[in-house]
Amino acid sequence: MDLLAAEVPSLIWRLIELRDLLLAQQHSFESICQTLANPYPAGQSGQRAFRRDLHSLRAFGYQIEVENKPKRWKISTNQYVLADDDLEALMAIRDLFGFGHPITPQVKQFIARLTSNLSQAQQTTWKRRPALRVAFNPAIDYTPYAEWIRFFEKAIRLRQQVSFYYRSLSSDQPQLHPRIDPYELEYRDRHYYLLAYCYRYGMTLTFRLDRMIFDLTKNSPELLPDMQQLRRERRKIHFTYRLPAAFASGGVSERFMIEAIRYIDDEIEIDASEFSEFQIIRILLGYGEHARLIKGPESLFEQLRSVIAAMYAHYHPSSAQETSE
Repeated sequence: MDLLAAEVPSLIWRLIELRDLLLAQQHSFESICQTLANPYPAGQSGQRAFRRDLHSLRAFGYQIEVENKPKRWKISTNQYVLADDDLEALMAIRDLFGFGHPITPQVKQFIARLTSNLSQAQQTTWKRRPALRVAFNPAIDYTPYAEWIRFFEKAIRLRQQVSFYYRSLSSDQPQLHPRIDPYELEYRDRHYYLLAYCYRYGMTLTFRLDRMIFDLTKNSPELLPDMQQLRRERRKIHFTYRLPAAFASGGVSERFMIEAIRYIDDEIEIDASEFSEFQIIRILLGYGEHARLIKGPESLFEQLRSVIAAMYAHYHPSSAQETSE
């Protein structure tokens, strides 16, 4: 609802009128007196009021440009006047996008523009390191991949198919994936992944960005003219595991998609689902000896046994040799 003039102190209206005037274009004191004759009459009293109001506008964070011969004033364009709460939010964003994040350079430029005209008190706050810090810390420097992230964002937005060469851990040579339906980009486990349907394997997979071959001479990646088909959802793996009940005293953390929880004596039994066997095994092993897989596909049990056996062999190499004999 618009405020009536009587509801706002005259000083505020005066500052607003002066601010809007100086934002529009440069003005000399004479032209200001002609436009705002009531608050700024010609003469010493008007000049004193004008100087006080300029000082007030600067205190609010406005940067005022001054030119001479004749003397004229103008508020710089693209001015941002930040409230203290806004500054706290920007401090969190500043620390969130640290080294290695692909859009860190753009974020830094944007924040620099927003904070170019902080008051003295806000500058002191801005230099302070916040107590609560949550940051993206990619495992490698992903800033060289910013261009390719934009490439896949375009393909996803236009729903076009792509192709690229990819270095998988199971092959020494890069493999061509000639037709891919890209769905979304994910950040997890400190890496960036492309979630996409792979026609070569007939399933939805995740491709780690730094394992792709980015080489224009090989047309990798390449935006294809064909449109994506209807999205194919990933197959969920349903499984059940147990933990000591003490682990859930404050609630069960959402490491998986939780479907049901049962208390059995001094343990909890959790029905969950996840898309990746690798993720399930990785998280269960993170609990150490406290987690037990109870139900799930046989392939999940086989893979878990294989990983545990390989880990055991690292610390008991003689047992691995006996097993091979």
